[in-house]
Amino acid sequence: MEFLQVCPIHKSKQFILECCDLINSEWPRSKAARLQSLYMSSDKFPTSLVLILDEQQVVGHVKLSEIKLGGDELMIETMIIHREHRGKGWGKLLMEEAEEYAQRSGFQTIYVILIFNLESNIQGDGTIKLMDHNTSWLQIKA
Repeated sequence: MEFLQVCPIHKSKQFILECCDLINSEWPRSKAARLQSLYMSSDKFPTSLVLILDEQQVVGHVKLSEIKLGGDELMIETMIIHREHRGKGWGKLLMEEAEEYAQRSGFQTIYVILIFNLESNIQGDGTIKLMDHNTSWLQIKA
């Protein structure tokens, strides 16, 4: 049985390099810039949450950043699930955990910008898969 846990990367720094490689596998960027971004994670935002499989492998990442326009709003900048583990519902799990984390931190709204790699989301019938069902996490109102 697979054991999954979500934790802030600044509290599990041993996963930072692996997380950097995971994000860069989808959106290549200089390793130094990516690492700097991950090391900025904190309880006060931005916060990077990682999805860990069996306490040893990074299989997902989501980054929450505060929108500084006077409201209680966050933006999800990055969300990724390792290619080998897509289609298992782990992305949904990670987004639900991000939503709960935001609510516990006092935020009322989360915005998501969807940018995805078409190749990795094209289904056998030629359609593009974003989600399997209605989503509640695109915008949260308390």
